[in-house]
Amino acid sequence: MESTPTLVQYLTLTAAVIAAVATLLNYAQTGWHKVATNRIDWIERLRSRITDVVTLMVKLEHSKSDTYPDGDPKVGRELYQSVIYVTLLLNPKEHKELLEVLHQVAEIDEPMPSRQASAMDLVWRTQLVLRHEWLKSKAELKNWWKRKPKFLSRSWHQEAWALANEIEGKK
Repeated sequence: MESTPTLVQYLTLTAAVIAAVATLLNYAQTGWHKVATNRIDWIERLRSRITDVVTLMVKLEHSKSDTYPDGDPKVGRELYQSVIYVTLLLNPKEHKELLEVLHQVAEIDEPMPSRQASAMDLVWRTQLVLRHEWLKSKAELKNWWKRKPKFLSRSWHQEAWALANEIEGKK
């Protein structure tokens, strides 16, 4: 009769361990899914804002008149705001070429043919960035179970212990 409580305890412990592992795997999968979802949202925002930049560039060119030789100042401000927004969306280390072309498009002093060529280059480079980011999103959602969760890595445990020791040392 004494073995029965031990068996029950063993089964309870096993169930608890399985539940903990399942919870950790679910946590990891949710994290990767969230990263991929955020990347897809970023892709949509970038696509929308690049479209705005190109549209405003054309609108600015068509708004040139005797009164406004450089184009309507309101449209120019909107173009500048859109360029700044896109600049803030991009990572300067990863998207250098796209940023350079983006700023060329925003130059009002450039002649129209040069700006049109820059706009086409902007669209082409944006397509490359969007494709690359889309593939990264797909890779994050695909085969998520093959990745080692950060909380299982040695460095994560070392950081956690260092933080715990630091907290204990402050008491």
